[in-house]
Amino acid sequence: MISFDNLFKLKAAELGLDKPEGREVTLVSHAHTDHMPTRFKNNALCCSKLTKKVIALRRKVSEIIDYKSSAIRQLPAGHILGSSMFLINKKLLYTGDFNTQGVYCGVAKPIKCETLIMECTYGSPEYIFPKKQEVAAEIAEYVQKHEESVIMMLDSFGKPQEICHILERHKVPFTMHSRIANFNKQLDLNFKYYEPKSSVFISGMHDAAFLPPSYKRVLLTGWIAQNSRFKQGIDKGFVFSSHSDYPSLIDFVRKCNPDRVYTHHGPAHKFAVDLRKLGYNAESLDVLMGKQTSSGWQRTLGGF
Repeated sequence: MISFDNLFKLKAAELGLDKPEGREVTLVSHAHTDHMPTRFKNNALCCSKLTKKVIALRRKVSEIIDYKSSAIRQLPAGHILGSSMFLINKKLLYTGDFNTQGVYCGVAKPIKCETLIMECTYGSPEYIFPKKQEVAAEIAEYVQKHEESVIMMLDSFGKPQEICHILERHKVPFTMHSRIANFNKQLDLNFKYYEPKSSVFISGMHDAAFLPPSYKRVLLTGWIAQNSRFKQGIDKGFVFSSHSDYPSLIDFVRKCNPDRVYTHHGPAHKFAVDLRKLGYNAESLDVLMGKQTSSGWQRTLGGF
């Protein structure tokens, strides 16, 4: 695990970022499983109330210790419901997964900082996404034209709730897999266009395999913009991501105007090189830790 002791100080706390083990305090940016901690004894969490609630549901824990500090300011990350960025001591910004194009989950806004630790999932120049609001309207139009459609995503929390909101806003009746419905119920998310007998079905990719072949398979992901593997076995794909695309990542750095940038997740090394070409003092965490892969791809911070 990389140490950030020289970047900031918090009294009586050894701080970790997203899914570390053996830390006294963990900043949890959002409640996707690859960012959630697995240890809760003697490990206080700093996160939004909604993220805490989803962690309790997904990890099946009854008690989570809260950590609050005037040195830590939570900011909307725009990734999924409850997602947060963290500004520490008014100097260091940790983004977690973030999105500057919001539909339902808020918007990540850059803020001036000295040190920026940022994800770069789509940190390659070929990933340029259309406007999210326009894609949302296209999704609603498509499922209205096809009476039997299954809208597939990679996780049961996050994007499914965003799609529920989009279909609701466009007055499209829908139903969903029981796993997603349970999340919505536990989080008091009520949608008046939710109709159990609707033929528009919101599901995870694996669950969609049990639906009749007459259903149109609709996949929502940013990867489909450049990766043909994600187009196999589907009828329609939409470039709809909960992450920022490459131009948005560059623009975010420009507006934060940090003295130093640390990149992680995705092509972190390559993206850091691009930032250095633009004049920024940038390094990838995998290079700092001596864990660079030949492709430049790496795990989330929890892997260090």
